[in-house]
Amino acid sequence: KGEGEDRSAVSQITESSVQFVPAIKGTGNSFRFERQDENTWNAILEWEANDKSPAGRKVYVMQRVK
Repeated sequence: KGEGEDRSAVSQITESSVQFVPAIKGTGNSFRFERQDENTWNAILEWEANDKSPAGRKVYVMQRVK
């Protein structure tokens, strides 16, 4: 996924999650999708600190639309 230096690669797959990491170290965020139940997934974005901002984490809850 991605283009140029902003590319991600899958680093781990389990029964309930998929982990993505920057394909080129230091060029993007890590993120993963975690299954909570049959209708809910969490998308978790994590980024390292740099000279402009501290490290951080953001969680998005995604739910199936009926």
